[in-house]
Amino acid sequence: MPRPSNRDRLLDVAESLFAHHGIDAVSLRAVNAAAGLNPGAAHYHFGSKESLVESLLVRRMHEVMARRIEMLDKLETEATPPSTRAVVETIVVPLVELIEADPEQGRDYVRVVARLYADRSPTLWRVVLGAFLQGVDRLDSMLAAANPDVPRDVLLVRRTLAMQTILQGLPFEPPPALEPGARARPMDPVGVLVDFVTAGISAPVS
Repeated sequence: MPRPSNRDRLLDVAESLFAHHGIDAVSLRAVNAAAGLNPGAAHYHFGSKESLVESLLVRRMHEVMARRIEMLDKLETEATPPSTRAVVETIVVPLVELIEADPEQGRDYVRVVARLYADRSPTLWRVVLGAFLQGVDRLDSMLAAANPDVPRDVLLVRRTLAMQTILQGLPFEPPPALEPGARARPMDPVGVLVDFVTAGISAPVS
């Protein structure tokens, strides 16, 4: 198996450091040191920390977005409008598949996206809208069709909360049984997450 290039090595190391320590807390110098490269390596390959973050996002995002587009296309071919749960699954499933393909790096990537999403990072929005503007519009249209009694502005707020919940929830393992020695019931944590988000989006408006 060929060794990763210095550029890929920097991306791998940055992804792990950003995921566990936060983007603001990690300098390019720290990335270079953790990668075992010279002090100017990250600047040479990326030019700036913002460009490094953008390259890190793009590296996996196109795969995730392509899978989501595939799922949205399939929903649009069905005879009946998609349910809220089906639309939520187009958000969750591609990220789950990314984690299943490489649990450590997949979780780190989702953690980085979660941090950027919570901070309303302009870098994240630039990458997402550049790669997936049509997909965002389609998600919102499908959610609106599935929830005609929920005002559009309320639905957009709920979609934002849903994304935060998904990004925060996916990288983490479910908690153990509350009682020591208790036999835990079989549980699908992804299914629990999808159920929770679906209920939140579709809840009656007070």
